[in-house]
Amino acid sequence: MDDSVAEKKRRKNARKRQRYAEDREFREKLNATNRTHWRKNKDAINVRRRGKYATNPKRRADSRKNSLKWKYGMSVEQYAAKLAEQGGVCIICRKPKEKPLCVDHNHETRKLRSLLCDKCNLGLGYFDEDSAAMRRAADYVDYWQWRHASPDNTGPPPFAADSQHGFSAPSLPSIQSPPLTGEDITPSDEIAGDNKTGG
Repeated sequence: MDDSVAEKKRRKNARKRQRYAEDREFREKLNATNRTHWRKNKDAINVRRRGKYATNPKRRADSRKNSLKWKYGMSVEQYAAKLAEQGGVCIICRKPKEKPLCVDHNHETRKLRSLLCDKCNLGLGYFDEDSAAMRRAADYVDYWQWRHASPDNTGPPPFAADSQHGFSAPSLPSIQSPPLTGEDITPSDEIAGDNKTGG
């Protein structure tokens, strides 16, 4: 490419980036156009991407590097340092993962937080990052684990008194829990067979 053509293209892209940053209407219109293009062509785009990166490991590494830089302003070295600081595991579930961990960030302030596995990152999103709801969900799981541990476990659990976030045992008066027999809930062979056939 000729130097003057490359310079014109660079200036044009710089003006477009500046307009994107400053003009909300332009930004929304461009994003809507991009979303529409993605919806119409996502299968072809994904096939093309998989073909590029599957055959060329360097290209895959470059893509990761560019993605980290573009999305989060983070270098591969900074990512590696953060991962080492976390002991190579997700900060929430503490489990090592085969896939690279996600860079978690606050969606309002855009500030980076820690590295999370896909499940934990999606979990935060599904809870809308509502920490009180997440604590209630943890209490809910603890309650039913305690309740199912023994048929004698009824009423409020012993840990409810220590709860700092208003634990209350789930109460659904219209739904009666089956008696606790200590047996696992497993489908019968007939039901399992029906499920396999899509019935």
